[in-house]
Amino acid sequence: MHLGNITERQSQILSMCIENPDIVLVSTDIVGKFGVTPNTAKSDLRKLTEKSYLSEISLNGRTKGYVRSENFNKLIGKIH
Repeated sequence: MHLGNITERQSQILSMCIENPDIVLVSTDIVGKFGVTPNTAKSDLRKLTEKSYLSEISLNGRTKGYVRSENFNKLIGKIH
């Protein structure tokens, strides 16, 4: 995927969401898959949330999960 102002890693995160529409991502998923620090993983997920690709949900009061936003398909459709 080629997106303006989205990093390659963020693009790969979005690809994960395309391949598995019901996925709930947490920062440790990103740390494990891409070998980045927890802060970098959280930053990537936050930025995708700010751009409305993802929505943040509370999993247990402390842990945040990230799912496809309501606008995900529309935003991704603009890319292709």
